[in-house]
Amino acid sequence: MTAPDINDPRDLLQAIAPMVGQVPALALESDTLAAINRIAETDETAARTWAATLARSAKISDNAMRRALAEARRKSVDAQSLPKRIPISEAFDAPPPAPLYWIDKLVPERVVTLLGAHGGMGKTTLALLAAICLAAALEFMGLETRRARVAFYSAEDPREILLWRIATICGHLGVDVHDLEDRLILLDGTDCDPALFREVAEGGMRVGITTPAHDLLAALDADVFIIDNASDAYDAAENDRARVRAFVRSLAALVKKRGGAVLLLAHLDKTTARNGTGSEGYSGSTAWHNSVRSRLFLREEDGELVLEHQKSNFGKRAEPIRMQWSADGVPELVGPGASLAGLIASADRDAVVGLIAEFYRRGEYLSTSQNAPRNAYQVLKDDPAFPPRLDRAKFWRVLRDAERIGMIERETYRSSGRKDRERWAPAPSAPSVRQQQLIAPGASSAPSAPTPRVHTGVGAHSTAEGEP
Repeated sequence: MTAPDINDPRDLLQAIAPMVGQVPALALESDTLAAINRIAETDETAARTWAATLARSAKISDNAMRRALAEARRKSVDAQSLPKRIPISEAFDAPPPAPLYWIDKLVPERVVTLLGAHGGMGKTTLALLAAICLAAALEFMGLETRRARVAFYSAEDPREILLWRIATICGHLGVDVHDLEDRLILLDGTDCDPALFREVAEGGMRVGITTPAHDLLAALDADVFIIDNASDAYDAAENDRARVRAFVRSLAALVKKRGGAVLLLAHLDKTTARNGTGSEGYSGSTAWHNSVRSRLFLREEDGELVLEHQKSNFGKRAEPIRMQWSADGVPELVGPGASLAGLIASADRDAVVGLIAEFYRRGEYLSTSQNAPRNAYQVLKDDPAFPPRLDRAKFWRVLRDAERIGMIERETYRSSGRKDRERWAPAPSAPSVRQQQLIAPGASSAPSAPTPRVHTGVGAHSTAEGEP
């Protein structure tokens, strides 16, 4: 027997409780019903299943359950529990404000932002740097911040390491640690059970619930919560979409009413961690990507740290931020012209974009599919103007970079087999390799890399010749 669908499973539980109570062996104690209601707050599917199981055990017929539900709905459903219609005119009569950010472009209010990186990449140090910048109202990597009261929950680094990192960062920024006493809350979860959400067995079922540690965070007077790390704070299957979604919602619930934000740190997927390439800045179900509203990915490239903005639900993604380690071990922004690696990367990108533009204008099209038999790397790598420094992995990163900042774009066309395909097309302003050489000071007639233009960015892939 399947429980009929209902807006709130707690109504279902309350509706059948009197009937279940008539069966002595199944009588619901008040604490049992309270526990089920608590489950319902984060995992409605599990609560419905609970109700159906109890009803089956009490031999309550479908018709009896429907009658009980109808009565429960009549008593409990009101305007607060139903979807509310939004008058479309309000968008013009009283336009709501645009979403705000705690860190401009990267960390929006009222939602969860995911920061993924391979272990040892420096995400904890970067997150602590962000926490201090928020608490002290300093710019973070050139981006504006709103002054916040920050709670940093560490399930990985113990007290001593946290304090050492904070002292180092404050010394680097010239911030007096004592000025942060009321603005930065540190919580050490390494000597206790650090889980904020876990899957437990209840009545022969697996359900997801929040924990006392989550209740502790909810009681704090904080604007921004930084959780390090998802693998410790989330004690359930990382591939279970419903559980992941419930966990992310439980974090968003910490800040939704006050307009705060949550930054959740996470490890990479296995493929990206193993190969050092790939686009998945998280591990487990795609629900990690789908449930958060903003997602960041920290990686290393040519000796620099690159922070990519891989998802933004509230506008255009921010351009990648290139950083380097300072002498005292703190990430700092790489300024224009300050990084030879950055200049080389820009030159390589411009050379690849120039080749794509030149091939396109000759009618030799490159598919956006990375798996095509003659992909873009195979087609372009033997051209005299192809940067010799680029191996296959670096080539795809360069291509993603070019798409992210609008130098190339995906173009849909109809193949000879009358199927829709995609190919790379240069942006209208993208110069060819030969045009770049004419512009470059001191250019000779031999193919060479174009004059460097300092950009940062990321995003796509490619392939073939003629019709891709």
